[in-house]
Amino acid sequence: MKKKILALTLVLLILAMAVSGCTTAGLASSWPGLNVSQELAYVAFGNYIYAVKNSDGSLAWRFPQELVKETVFFAAPAYENNTIVAGDYSNVLYSLNATTGQQNWVFKDAKDRYIASPLLNHGITYAPNVDGHLYTLDSNGNLLWQFKTLRPNWSKPVTDGSNFYFGSMDHFVYALKLIYSQDEIGADEVGKRISIQKPLWSTDLTTAIFADPVLSNAKILYAGTLGGILYALDTQTGKIIWTYPSTGKLGGIWSSPVLVGDTVMVGDEFGKIYALSAATGAEVWKTPVDAGSPVIGGGTEMTDKAAFVTKAGKFIILDSSGSELWSKTFTEPLYTAPKIMSDYIVLAAVGKDFLLTKFDQNGREFWSFNPPK
Repeated sequence: MKKKILALTLVLLILAMAVSGCTTAGLASSWPGLNVSQELAYVAFGNYIYAVKNSDGSLAWRFPQELVKETVFFAAPAYENNTIVAGDYSNVLYSLNATTGQQNWVFKDAKDRYIASPLLNHGITYAPNVDGHLYTLDSNGNLLWQFKTLRPNWSKPVTDGSNFYFGSMDHFVYALKLIYSQDEIGADEVGKRISIQKPLWSTDLTTAIFADPVLSNAKILYAGTLGGILYALDTQTGKIIWTYPSTGKLGGIWSSPVLVGDTVMVGDEFGKIYALSAATGAEVWKTPVDAGSPVIGGGTEMTDKAAFVTKAGKFIILDSSGSELWSKTFTEPLYTAPKIMSDYIVLAAVGKDFLLTKFDQNGREFWSFNPPK
């Protein structure tokens, strides 16, 4: 019952963002989407995308420059070659110059919101949408083709360089080609030749998928479900290699697994972090680490260790044995996975103290950023 209540609360929290919006970190009704380049941190939150200088935490630019109440952002911008692509809750996808924030193009054909981050690969954008489509656009924002799922799409695609993979709220993980020839693109429901009719494969994971999948060099795809099961899938066939747990369930998995060497770590909504053999799914730790509160934002790999964040504002680094190396607790809830830049960590938070902060691996803070009023 508690799991169902938390899951419903989080879904409603996201949906509330669509109708209410927010303009400051102190009035948050959802959590920020974060990405980084060498020079800038990009955070999509409320009515704006902010680009913040990694050197000193000052604002480089924001988009749009003036408030548009209907424009509300949630998903992390995709970044590649001085371009970012981000979608909003008004069904619009934007491409921006990553250095200046100037608009390159917009795509307005989607019928619903962008909750998932897009994949940007060699100038081509792969953008899942809540309307049940994944839209593929060229470098000028023109529609190349689309693929229809049975329900909304909330997870970001991941690619191995030939194909890409994403999970859907319809319970399936899908595999598609990055590039299709014109002969492989069929007609949609109104007769336009813009539709991919059939994926390379699809696998039913029995419950909805919100977390972004993770891909290993061994050609294994790891996907967690809101039903509390972590799956390892063969990327060539979609066949399930293993599941964890084999009996019973974890709390709902809202965030991506973290690969650390030959170990995959995953946190759940009950605040437990598990470590498993990436190859077999066997438990690496005898007992999970208790992080103290729901692990909604997930974590990231940090050279033979992993960093996780919790709803209660705890940032924690674990080694491969599950020992806590160090932690730092903030007053703000942490719903967004941290980003690592060399020896520094950038966090996005929901609260009045900061929207972004940068600190080193000893916990020393270098700057914090709050949006200008």
